[in-house]
Amino acid sequence: MIDIPVWSFSKIERLEKYVFDETVKHFLSLGIDSIVRENIQNSLDAAVSTDIPVKVKIETGVIEKAKLPLIGEITNRIDCLKGGNEYTQEYINAMKKYVNNMEADYISFEDENTKGLLYSPTEDENTWDIYAYKKGVHNKSNSLHEEARGGSFGVGKLACNAASQLHLMYFVNCDKYNRKHIGGTVQLIEHEYNGKCYRDTGFFSNVDESDKLYPIENTYDGIFNKESRGLKVIVPFCRADYLNVNEIIRSVCDSFFVAIMNKKLIVEVNGKIIDDTTIKEYTNSYEIYENIEPKEIKKIFTPLYVNTYTNSTPVDFHVKDKKKNQYDFKLYFNYNKDILRGRIAIVRSIGMKIEDGAINGKKNSHYNAVLIPANRDCDRFLKELENESHTELTADAISDKSIRDNAKAFLRNLQNSMRELIELYEQEEVVSEEIIDVNDIVFTLDHKFKKSLEKNMKTIEINDGKNKPKEIVKIKTPRRKNEKKNEENIIKKSIKSIFRKLQKKDNTGEKNRRVRYIIHPEWIKRVGLHDREILIIDIGRSEKYVNQSDCDLILKIIDGEGMEYESLQEISGIYSRVFDKNALAECSILGNTIKDISIQNGIIKLEIMKKNTVNSIFNFTYLIEV
Repeated sequence: MIDIPVWSFSKIERLEKYVFDETVKHFLSLGIDSIVRENIQNSLDAAVSTDIPVKVKIETGVIEKAKLPLIGEITNRIDCLKGGNEYTQEYINAMKKYVNNMEADYISFEDENTKGLLYSPTEDENTWDIYAYKKGVHNKSNSLHEEARGGSFGVGKLACNAASQLHLMYFVNCDKYNRKHIGGTVQLIEHEYNGKCYRDTGFFSNVDESDKLYPIENTYDGIFNKESRGLKVIVPFCRADYLNVNEIIRSVCDSFFVAIMNKKLIVEVNGKIIDDTTIKEYTNSYEIYENIEPKEIKKIFTPLYVNTYTNSTPVDFHVKDKKKNQYDFKLYFNYNKDILRGRIAIVRSIGMKIEDGAINGKKNSHYNAVLIPANRDCDRFLKELENESHTELTADAISDKSIRDNAKAFLRNLQNSMRELIELYEQEEVVSEEIIDVNDIVFTLDHKFKKSLEKNMKTIEINDGKNKPKEIVKIKTPRRKNEKKNEENIIKKSIKSIFRKLQKKDNTGEKNRRVRYIIHPEWIKRVGLHDREILIIDIGRSEKYVNQSDCDLILKIIDGEGMEYESLQEISGIYSRVFDKNALAECSILGNTIKDISIQNGIIKLEIMKKNTVNSIFNFTYLIEV
């Protein structure tokens, strides 16, 4: 048998389909993000070891058309294409113009520390056939790895076809035996060529006597050379909007910031390295991101996600489905008044972001969050909800009604749980500075005072004796002797109560050595679970706490309008025990105070057990005493 590379198209009896593949159109609509996500995700799925980061090298450049393998046959087949409608024909006409260019722009993705593709008669190992010759299929050789892998639909490689003006892509491979092969695909429409009808997809391959496809030994050089184990994808005639280096870097950071920050992935773009030491340089650069300040960001949220993931302490977050199955996540949460658009990055355990989740009713709230599965069961469940381009969690494509309803219930519960958490922060917004501008407070109380006076005024009518009563005035009626004085005292007491939150005095009237401050709500992470709460407070954000190693924490119950009820119920009636996760010891509860809490690196970590899991959600003002 003589190896003769060809572009192989399956023959058909007649033409029926005169439009391009809808999946190609879908990936084309996603732009540069689609090709970056799909290729890097494939590389992460093929990692040799979780202990060694996957490296992906992205390059853009120009190649002579004549150096593209068997490009002449692609040119001839494109010349034969005929569209079934005006849009498709215009698309074909554009392809014919590009194919006549003598040079072609290209983009390539080359990975290292990956398994590459393997050609073998054993079906379980024959990853070459899966990638090279099939759509809608992916390898399932390892069940544990299958749960973590990013791909699941087997159509991602069409993103590479979509990136080419000719829907053309090549790939070269070096396997674990150092065998080097080359292949490729082109996605056209059904067409007639040399008097015969053919399907839309062509494969660059060897073909045996029984029309079975098998890989070509790679003897090509230049950009088609691949010496190290792994896979390299080359997309010639690449669309111009896919070639902007800054946009490629942005796309890498957008989709894979978690994998990069966790040292699972290193990406090089035309010599620029994106790893755990450099990613913040790119996410804080106006050359890469149009907006990087919280007040500016309204569309692309990666700078916020990186900040949240870096500076927030993760807490356990649980969501149940309709069947009461619980899915465990790690939640990184940041509440900041400067943030104008609230979004949550939902990230698979492989380190790839699936979507910027918007919580209904809270799209303009002041938070940012990153949500990551805590175990394989949760990760596997999320994968079942991904769309084919891995850009959204949805139940719409699930055909089985019971499974679809269960998935919808999970997504609904995720929305509700996040909404409740956001509202918790919104309700806990209180004044947190040592010196408070009380003008607004005085104005409000003075306004209420005037309203109260109006209620004590009597309305009378004035009649001039000639006409009907027409003028109405109000005059003061006698008031109780001390009523006005009491109203004034309300204002004074209210203002004094504000300052009592800032500084505590002992019984002698002298200032105590311990000082009490309100904790800013942005420093607080509070997650309510079934029988307990997790409370994490980052007081290290303030310089005045830098040298503190312990403190007391005072909790005051507040209502929806922010009114305090310190004496309404002591927290000892709500909580049974408090465990200090820094000191690994229990804290004592005295009235509304949790005593002797340790501070490590500016962080307070408490696990608080509830006495009653029913109707035991209270809102608090938190004060620290140091």
